[in-house]
Amino acid sequence: MYNLLIAFAIGAVVTLLVRLSGFSIWAGLVPGVLAFVGAFVLLGRRVAMKVQALSKTAEKELSTQPANQRERQQRLDKAIKILQDGLVYDRWQFMIGAEIHAQIGMIYYVSKNLDQAQQNFAKASPRNYMAKAMQGALYYQRKDYSNMEAAFEQAVKSGKKEAIVWAVYAWCLVQIKERDKALKVMARAVETNPTEEKLKAGLNALQNVGTTAASDDQQPPRPVPTAVEHSTLPAPGRPHTPQVCPSQPIVTAPRRRITGTSRVPFESLSISSSSFGFVLTLR
Repeated sequence: MYNLLIAFAIGAVVTLLVRLSGFSIWAGLVPGVLAFVGAFVLLGRRVAMKVQALSKTAEKELSTQPANQRERQQRLDKAIKILQDGLVYDRWQFMIGAEIHAQIGMIYYVSKNLDQAQQNFAKASPRNYMAKAMQGALYYQRKDYSNMEAAFEQAVKSGKKEAIVWAVYAWCLVQIKERDKALKVMARAVETNPTEEKLKAGLNALQNVGTTAASDDQQPPRPVPTAVEHSTLPAPGRPHTPQVCPSQPIVTAPRRRITGTSRVPFESLSISSSSFGFVLTLR
């Protein structure tokens, strides 16, 4: 806003000066418009450079390896404070505040302050796909599954080339027993990114898990023979190769199901630079 008003004023002054020089008002429109556009671009770059300087300082805080959990939290709090100082430029340039809120929300999420994370995600730009994905993960933790899906849909719309966004979306759906929806999400992901091998592998794994689970449900569990001597059992960690004509019953291990080890997506972050400031790369 302020930049827009200043640029408009500069364009109007140039147009007026041309008119006062004896030319028609129409003759002054072209240089006036050029002055308006040039001023708006230069003023926007000026604000962006100031915000980028703050982001670099916050990046330094987040990229330093903390010695303990307390120091880690202190660095997160300091990075948040630095970014909050940049919110004053929201009145100067469009979208600056929305991007800063997105970054602050992601840091709050990682520090497990979900209330503050949600407040900042609500003000974040919908084009920031990683912030929308984390907002979806936040809704997942709060069991608000309708808003979870809405947030992830915005995330995959803006970040359709980001495999991690699709993967986390599908993972959350699997966790809430929506396997069919997860399969559709992964199918869309592969269709959108046909050369992404990780997404193809994820889709195949999800399909295989469903096939194995259905097969297990249809077959009764196989009893483990009790007459087998301990010496005939396979050593821990080694596969058991059945004999062609075994003299004793073969021990069959129960079929395993694939399950995740983490119940909270996006538990850590790394930092990389961008033209605006820094990017939180989550995993």
